[in-house]
Amino acid sequence: MEYLSLVPATALGYLTFRATTNPNARIRRKLPNIKVKRLQLFPIIRLQAFGKTLHLHHWVNFSLLLVLSGFTSIAILDHYFTRGLLIGGIIQGLTLPRGQRRVFACRCPHCIN
Repeated sequence: MEYLSLVPATALGYLTFRATTNPNARIRRKLPNIKVKRLQLFPIIRLQAFGKTLHLHHWVNFSLLLVLSGFTSIAILDHYFTRGLLIGGIIQGLTLPRGQRRVFACRCPHCIN
């Protein structure tokens, strides 16, 4: 019976992350940028070092959390609704074009197109 909550939660996760991860979306532009020196924590996790930018995508983070939820009993990760949101976020991230799924991005002048 609890598996029935997985489908709407997955759809909600997909739609939520589709609306909030697009840099041109109105919701995304209203989100605050939380940044400490070379580390940006919100809405994107980015680390800038040695002329490179490491971008930790939400779908990678959610994949790790989903795997972790199978092995541990952390309270919030045990709910099917939470797992559905994670699955929706993973699906949304994997539907992006391959060029937007890069983990490293160089900031040097001859690499910027």
